[in-house]
Amino acid sequence: MKIKYFLFLFSILIAFASCKKSTNNNAKTKEKKHYSADTTVVVNQSDEFDFSFSDTINYYSGTINKQHFIIKVNHADSNMITGYYFPITESNYTNPYPFELRYFNKNYQLVYNDNSVSLNFEVEIGEDFISGNYYIRGISHSKKHPIKLAILKQPPFKLYKSNRYKSSIFTVDIQKDITYGEAEGFWSSYPHKDERYITLLRNTSGKNKKEQMLDLKLDIYSPHGDSIAKHPLIVFLHGGGFYVGDKAELPIKSWCEHFTQLGYVTASINYRLGFKVSKSSIQRCGYKAIQDAHAALRFLVANADKYGIDTSEIFIAGTSAGSITGMSLLFMNNNNRPKTSYKKLFAKDLGSIDASGNKLHNSFKIKAIANMWGAVYDLTEIKYTPTPIISFHGTEDQLVPFDEGLPFSEINNLAGEILFDKMYGSAAIHRRLNELNIRNEFYPLEGKNHGPHIDKSQHLTNDFYFIQSKIENFFYKELKKNVSIEESTTDPQIYCVNDPNISSINWKVEGGYILNVNGTNVRVVWNRDAKTHKIEVSGLHKNGTSFYSQKSIIIVVA
Repeated sequence: MKIKYFLFLFSILIAFASCKKSTNNNAKTKEKKHYSADTTVVVNQSDEFDFSFSDTINYYSGTINKQHFIIKVNHADSNMITGYYFPITESNYTNPYPFELRYFNKNYQLVYNDNSVSLNFEVEIGEDFISGNYYIRGISHSKKHPIKLAILKQPPFKLYKSNRYKSSIFTVDIQKDITYGEAEGFWSSYPHKDERYITLLRNTSGKNKKEQMLDLKLDIYSPHGDSIAKHPLIVFLHGGGFYVGDKAELPIKSWCEHFTQLGYVTASINYRLGFKVSKSSIQRCGYKAIQDAHAALRFLVANADKYGIDTSEIFIAGTSAGSITGMSLLFMNNNNRPKTSYKKLFAKDLGSIDASGNKLHNSFKIKAIANMWGAVYDLTEIKYTPTPIISFHGTEDQLVPFDEGLPFSEINNLAGEILFDKMYGSAAIHRRLNELNIRNEFYPLEGKNHGPHIDKSQHLTNDFYFIQSKIENFFYKELKKNVSIEESTTDPQIYCVNDPNISSINWKVEGGYILNVNGTNVRVVWNRDAKTHKIEVSGLHKNGTSFYSQKSIIIVVA
């Protein structure tokens, strides 16, 4: 290192000591002395300063002609200060070098790195020093050499912890009956009491003579007064065998309210229901439900700003037919849509999955699904969309197969074969997901029949709350991102978290010094002599989840 650079840096320490002493003397004599901008203080052999006023608490970061240093004064008395300094280079670690600055025999001597140098210099003191008093630039032999010195304060470290999506912290705002589209169908809402399915079909056979244009509606639940602009979305799809059901039925409404209290935006949708008792009509009805769910999601994505939705975090939760619809929405495309959805004799073409209900063309991606006693028609399609799924299914389900088989097994086998195709229930889905190494959880509900979340009196059961808790945890794991601290490949002093969805971040190091923080990057220099070298980071993602990570640094001494 060039001697003159180091001398200039320590001229600042002397100036700081002189300023403090002057302040102290002024206090004794009740005279105030103000160092304003462009004031020059000459320090030479005839001056004498009391070094005991030097700062021994803070580290200082200094730059001299693009050379970077860190200085720490460990001891100061009337005649001497001692400490150490770090020459900061492009290396990610450095050795501390001791120094001694003393006043002896009317001469200032700087001793460092086996050098002893006498000092004779000037310093220019200006306002707005980072301590609140002064800034200082070194001057020597009538040539100005810019020196910037700042207290090297390590940023305060806060360990962020968030209960969002795990605890009920919000009240709920509800917007009901929002129209998301229109389409031809028999009906889109049919609240009902607990009846056997075959009885429902028999009692409503006169209602499905002719289709009409229907308004398709949804309800949106939002966390009241939340400071976060964009929320993850859960779309709930009610069950009812594609024949009955409504978006405001008790279990769906209760789940919407609960998950909104956690911090989600939730939506419950109505979709087209009703069919004539034939395999073709039943398949066409199921396909219309998929089209409507697709239209609802396009609508929600198109209006994401209005409803505070993060379109990168969309979840689906459905019961029975709603779950079949949700998973078909995920796995079905226009190439594998049912043949019965195309134009047939006396039946018009229903069109593509994404071309019904409204004219919106917004795309979406489903992050995870909660499957409650649902099923799929084709297990092979799962591999094309590897989405995490949590499943619940009663082992004695007589409507939707627990494993694989014909739905509605309470109807005689011959009628079942005439009306329905084979389906693969939650147990079969679970095995397939495991084969493909897709994250999933499966909870067989031992001895339970179809729809164990409500009892015969339409009250919520213990299974309802068990399911709610498991979905809560499963979805949370998709929301909470684990971050990792990475070392820059171009600058060994820089560490970073490569995540664009961070709203708040802070860093902490042990065995080193943080030089600066720039967004999600931090510049660190390590003290090679420290016993431990560790870097920690904590913060919040834009969705409100907290994160923490640490990394031990191995210093390799050449």
